[in-house]
Order: sequence, then structure tokens, then C-alpha cells
Amino acid sequence: MSTCNLASSSSGPKHDPDVHGQFTSFCKAYGPGRRCPTPPTVPAVDIQAYTGLWYEIGVTAGFKIESELGSRCVTANYTANGTAPYVRTPIDFSTIPFGSLPAMAPPPSGHSSTPTAPDGLLDEESTPTESERIEQLGFNLSALVPPPEGVGKAVKVLNRGENVTSPVVLEAVVKISVITSKVLSSLATTTCPLVSSESAQRIKSAATEEGSRSAQAIARSADGILQSIAQIVEAAMEVVHGVESITFGIGEVNQGHYDKAVKRQIASGSSVVNKAAREISRQANNVKRNVNKILKLASSLSDTTVAKTVIQETQKISSLILTTMSAGVEIKEAAETIRKENRFISKQGILRPGGIAVTGIRGQAVQNPKEPGKITVNFGGFPGAYWLIALEGEPAEGYEVAVIYGCQDLPPFLQSLRRQDDSVFIIARKREIPEATVNRLLAFAKGLGINTSGDNVFIRGNSRDCTGRTFSTAA
Repeated sequence: MSTCNLASSSSGPKHDPDVHGQFTSFCKAYGPGRRCPTPPTVPAVDIQAYTGLWYEIGVTAGFKIESELGSRCVTANYTANGTAPYVRTPIDFSTIPFGSLPAMAPPPSGHSSTPTAPDGLLDEESTPTESERIEQLGFNLSALVPPPEGVGKAVKVLNRGENVTSPVVLEAVVKISVITSKVLSSLATTTCPLVSSESAQRIKSAATEEGSRSAQAIARSADGILQSIAQIVEAAMEVVHGVESITFGIGEVNQGHYDKAVKRQIASGSSVVNKAAREISRQANNVKRNVNKILKLASSLSDTTVAKTVIQETQKISSLILTTMSAGVEIKEAAETIRKENRFISKQGILRPGGIAVTGIRGQAVQNPKEPGKITVNFGGFPGAYWLIALEGEPAEGYEVAVIYGCQDLPPFLQSLRRQDDSVFIIARKREIPEATVNRLLAFAKGLGINTSGDNVFIRGNSRDCTGRTFSTAA
């Protein structure tokens, strides 16, 4: 068996085992101005060998909950389709003149705002997917995509899944998913700047150098701020770990699984988040008290230059800590909402009334003629990146396992509607592959700087429970 591109798994950023290192990684993944990673792709792909049926072993939570809502046992069937124009992805929105973006228009003629599966794919009634506004934006943007950059080999794509989860439960799943996403966004935008700030250290250094009694008191208060920030970092990472526990739980619910263990996992995660949020608020108040002490003492410093530095840096901390305090309150309230939604789910029938709905969607994938591992897929909206970052097995045998990465940097007007997530898929020819293989491939993806933490953890599929009705080939 050959392996493409896995030898470089040691490359990419390292995730430090300590809390501060973990938080730095979190800020890179969720902080302001974050851009999609651009990992290397496999050097060669035999498209003909890639065709056929694949089972989705798992996918990161952002995609699973948004685009495969309520589905387990997802499969992809690829059939050769000659050649087609290739459009480079991810799309560089900085090259698109958004000032000329058309006003929100109805979907194209014949396209419902509630998507349904193509003819012949739907065994039972399907569940709606994305909101009308996002869908319309997708169609408006499709007209603004840059022209093709060549012609590449193409395949037709048929994705299918067994939709098993009750719609009323899926509403709770989506609500929890949105809340956890907001929790991490709030944590990143309010806490990452505070932690990265060097103001407290500058205050301590300046006061220590000045040496007066007031300066010594200022240095002690600055040291107290540094200690509180360290405690905020630990609490913030507890929030992230709690969100991961919640996300794993709702990932199970999303696929129609809910028992006492899943209920406890979500409840435990929300409890961890709640407790950590209280600690963030407590330490933020400690910072505020020390800030007030420093400002009172600064006027008594004999060295005016030191006094000016102390006041300026203290004011920076003061503005940052106010947002961190509000974040603690918001996160605590979010944890309480998640707890209530978990109790709501426990009282519902998890499985879809009337049995399993088999849903499907058709699209096209086109290979980059110059970089074979970079493929663009389109399911009727604007094109998306489908990058093969790892491919195992011999082409002559049809390959065995593939790791797919996708991401899209969003323009500001779309960021309020949906968050940019790294998507990682592991697909295989068999319904199951060894856990050690999955863990190795996920570690490889993380090593390339791809985010698989927080509310974007990897959710295992349930191909072993497939009924078999999803596996017929496309018409």
C-alpha cells in the first residue's frame, strides 16, 4: 500500500501541551482576522481510480451539523464525467467588486427556497437545509465567481444520507450549535486580545525600575493582573473543552443517538462551561480592582515618564477587561440555555416519525489541471474547495482512504450569517476503518494547522448501522 503526502505530517504548527499553548492555538483558530489554512495537497490523483462508492467515516462538526443535519450513514458515489471548466477555490473575495453585488433576489426560476432532493433520490419527505437568505446569497455570488482557469478531469457526485433524526430535535441541535459557536466567538474576540496584551508586563517593568513605594505597590498590582490573566486562560480553555464535550454530544443526537451517556456528556459540558464562565468573570473583576489601584497610585509617581507609561498601559487593560467581563456573563447564560435544551431533547422522541428518509444531492467535481489534489465541487451554489490532503492505497485497487479538506474565507457581509469553518472529511471504501487510522489522519490534519477543536471537533459517522437503501448508484 502506498501513502501520498503523509510523510510530511511533522510539518505545520505544533500544538503546545501547556494551557497557554492551547489557548494560543485557540486564538489562531477563532480569533479576529483568522484566514483559512492552505495545506499542501497530494501530488497525484488518478480520477478514474477515485470513482465509485465511498463511506463517510466522519467529518468535522461545523459541516456535519450545518450540511448533513439529521443524517447518518453518508455516502458519496463518484462517476467519471469527462472534462469541465475548472474554477479555483477557495474563492478570493477580495477580487470581487462587492459594491456591485445585486440586491437580494428570489432564487432562480424553478428553484425552491426549501431545497429538496433531485428526482429519483428521495424515498421519503426530506428536511430543509440552509436558510433562504444564505441560499440566495449563494446564487447571487455564483455569478461573481472568477472565470475558469482551465479544463480539468471531472466526475459527477452523488451524496446520500439516511435522515433519521426528528425535526423538533434537530431544531434543538441547531440552537445548541449556534450558541456554542457564539460562545467561542465571544471568547476569542474578548479574551484573546487581553491575553496577548503585554500592558501588565510593561507596567510591572516600569514601576519596578522607578522603585518608589507607590511604584512597588503598582508592580504588585500589575503582578496580580498577570496572575488573573493566567487564571482567565485556564478558564477559557475549560470553556473550549466544555464546548467540545457538548459538540460531541449533539453530534450523536444529530445522528439519531441519545441515551443517558449522551445526556450526561452534554450536561457535563454545559456545567464545565458555566463554572469556567464564572471564573472568567471573577478574575476579570480582580483585574478591574487592580486597574483601579494602579490608576490611583500613578499620580503619586515622581517620574512623569513612568507615570505616563503606567497610565497609558492601564487604560488599555481597562478597555479590554470590560469586554472580558461581559463575555463571562454571556457565556454563563449560554451554558444555562444549553442545559435547558438538553432537558428538552431528553423528553422528545429522537428518531424521525415514520422511519428513515433517504436524501441525496447531485453535483460535479473538477480537478485542477495543474495541482491534481485540488478539486472544486459545486452542488448548485458557488463552488467549494475539495482538497485531497491525504490519499492511501494503490490507484490500481481504487484507493482505500482519503482525507478531504475544505474552507472558505468569508466576506464581512456573510460572516454575520455563517462562520468560516475548516471542514475535514475522512472517507473510505469500507464502512469502518481502525480507530488508530482515524486518529493518525486527524493528527496529520491538525499538524497542517487545520482546526478540529472547540465546536468543530471531528464527528464519527455511523456507516455500520446503514440500512443499505442509500447505496444504489446515481441514475
